Amino acid sequence: RDTTEWSETWNFRCVALGIDNPGSISGMSVYPAPAKDFVTIRMKNSINNAATIKVLDLLGKTRISRDVQVEAGLISNFNLGTLPAGVYMLLIEMNGSTATAKIVVRR
Repeated sequence: RDTTEWSETWNFRCVALGIDNPGSISGMSVYPAPAKDFVTIRMKNSINNAATIKVLDLLGKTRISRDVQVEAGLISNFNLGTLPAGVYMLLIEMNGSTATAKIVVRR
């Protein structure tokens, strides 16, 4: 059965996403899990730059927002302060890129 008369022809252009960029912050890991007072954040790339870290609760409320310095792709001993036990999203913004990771805080 000929279907050429059913609708217009649609043309799509595919764009590649997820290609590693030397300045990107993909491949972020956060440990220990679960965390208590501090976490260490390690990036796949050895980046040196200023960044902003936000910790958001699951309702999207910013619980911590702090400017930090990334050295060799590492942020060590990021203080969680008096954050109550629970599940949070850690968001890091640097050079126009953003990465997120889930963290669990156990007191």
